Amino acid sequence: MVSINTNTASRNTEAVFLLLYLLISGGIICNLHTVIYVIILTNSFDMQSCICNQEVEMADIISTIAGKIEEINISVGDGVTEDDEAFIIGAMKMETVIYGEEGTVKEILVSVGDNVEEDQVLAVVE
Repeated sequence: MVSINTNTASRNTEAVFLLLYLLISGGIICNLHTVIYVIILTNSFDMQSCICNQEVEMADIISTIAGKIEEINISVGDGVTEDDEAFIIGAMKMETVIYGEEGTVKEILVSVGDNVEEDQVLAVVE
């Protein structure tokens, strides 16, 4: 089984091509909390080598919208999960929650009050 984070997959052309290849080759694709799980139903050597050689970066917490950082609810060294509300971004008088990624926070790249762009890396998780 392969998992691909949809927040970063849109920026990773190789991940998109891998998803298309797997879909055409008979894999099952399930989406759960911004992570796509691909279940392979074939023993094809070509398919297995494609999966083993593909690495997808899933360690960044990415902004889904442009706006201003209102809250940071994580710290360096914290263990986070996909259900944790890591950041709150304010835009157009609305607040948007940015959820964490599974792992340990290694670096936070923004501060409260910073303006961020869509798809900007907010924190590095390992």
